[in-house]
Amino acid sequence: MAINTNNTTSHLSVWRGTWALIRYRPGFFLANVIFETVFITSRLLPGWMEKLFYDKLTGTTETAVTLWGILGIFFVIEIGRLSSTVVGSWGGMQLRTTAASLMRKNIVQAILRKPGAQPLPVPAGDAINRLDNDLADFSDFPTWVPEVVGHGLFTLVALIIMMRIAPLITLVALLPLVGVFFLNRFVWARFLRYIHESSAANSKVTAFLGEIFGAVQAVKVADGENGTMGYFHMLNEERRRLNVRCATFLALFRAATDHLGDIAVAVMVLLAGTAMAQGKFTIGEFALFSTYLFFAARFPATIGSYISEAAQERVVLDRAQALVPHMPATSLVAHGDIYEMSHRAEGRQPTVPFVMKTAVHRLDSLAVHGLSYQYATGDAPDTETRSANAGIADISFTLLRGGFTVITGRIGSGKSTLLRALLGLLP
Repeated sequence: MAINTNNTTSHLSVWRGTWALIRYRPGFFLANVIFETVFITSRLLPGWMEKLFYDKLTGTTETAVTLWGILGIFFVIEIGRLSSTVVGSWGGMQLRTTAASLMRKNIVQAILRKPGAQPLPVPAGDAINRLDNDLADFSDFPTWVPEVVGHGLFTLVALIIMMRIAPLITLVALLPLVGVFFLNRFVWARFLRYIHESSAANSKVTAFLGEIFGAVQAVKVADGENGTMGYFHMLNEERRRLNVRCATFLALFRAATDHLGDIAVAVMVLLAGTAMAQGKFTIGEFALFSTYLFFAARFPATIGSYISEAAQERVVLDRAQALVPHMPATSLVAHGDIYEMSHRAEGRQPTVPFVMKTAVHRLDSLAVHGLSYQYATGDAPDTETRSANAGIADISFTLLRGGFTVITGRIGSGKSTLLRALLGLLP
């Protein structure tokens, strides 16, 4: 038999992975997207009620609803919005936890299916960090959809209402969107590079810590404390530098998108004040514009944050796929049972049978006859001879219970290969 370790893994796109997680628990996603969208878009109602209130108060318009009636409607609207965000947040929490559990289960299963002789492609500490933080980040990404959709719908409807009142002032609100578009095209490649380098630096520190804790005695025997701590400080300093650079760049990008909206609000308030002085704008319309513009001008910042998150998730998926390079990319989000808490109450969790050990399970002797194993060319370990016939051939021996057997030979003779083949750790 031979080993084939060719990597045929393709990249899993962020959008395909997100869609797979959404389809895994569509009910949770629908609850999240519907109620969060209702919560965000219902901001339109308080703004309109403020317009009615001030117009009624100043006598600009006559309505059948009294001032106390308007305040009562406003109170009911806020209670409804609060209920919507509670249900939406519950759906988002359920979606995050189930999606993260699914991806972790898929990766751990893929790792356990590997031949035992093949080590993890990254240190154990780094692998745990990726399973914990990275997958938690990606499982949270689908919950950005209702925020973007809701904010987009709110901005669209708000612009239509404002356009009917004051077209020139409304057009100013569109300028930040144009600025965010060009800013995104300028910084996208740098986003990916900075996030990847920052994540790699974090992984190096985590991995080295795991190696230190696993080799404390060896470090002490070799009197290597100073060298070990010096290298650890060097890794930490590099991580600090890259994390500060990445965080600063992200903060600058988000601040830029935020301030584009602030500038638009300031210009629109000036234009609205001029229109009020000319008698073309009522106090109620100014209140409506002030409410709508505050949230509509934040839409570019929301888009900017979503873009930066998408860039981070690209790096997260690459790091997750690196844990199981031998598996298809889609296996990360393949659907399967994760045995949620409700399954325990329903008795749907798998049972772990207890096997009582008897004399049948007692091994008194092990006889091996003609054991052979051959690596594919170039796939032999570093200690083996990398040739067409690397491996072992025609090995026979008998092991007795309580006996002591020594396997000896020079470097590259196949001692480790023999033990791995005997234990079933090779494919």
